[in-house]
Amino acid sequence: MKLSESKIAETYPVSLRTDLYYQNDSLDPRLIGVWIMVMKTVDGQIEYDESIENKYSYNFQKNGNYIIDLRALRSNEYFRDISIVDLPNFKWQTSEGVLEITAYSSANGMRFPNSDKKRYYFKGDTLVRSVSKFEYYYVKKGN
Repeated sequence: MKLSESKIAETYPVSLRTDLYYQNDSLDPRLIGVWIMVMKTVDGQIEYDESIENKYSYNFQKNGNYIIDLRALRSNEYFRDISIVDLPNFKWQTSEGVLEITAYSSANGMRFPNSDKKRYYFKGDTLVRSVSKFEYYYVKKGN
């Protein structure tokens, strides 16, 4: 049974909160591993994305941690000048075909207000994440 964020906040110290929130059945095991984006489409048309050219990796770990290639973070203007120790921690979870990635402060474990939610499905060995008119295609590294 999944504990609610409020129950975890009441019961456990900050250092354990994010790990406890993700120790549940909401992690699709098919996602576990390192993925590389191979294509992005907008309204069905292939569009350039630097993630493809630079082969950034996206690592879904079985404990709910989500590790983004540091190069990808540094390419984002917001994260460019932040010290590596101040970068947020990321967690992932799935529910009813939706993949949610949430950032947490590395300093105090508090959740950032916005999370990345996209529908996801598989086409063979390809992971497809979609939102609105955008689709992102990934393959597992080593496949």
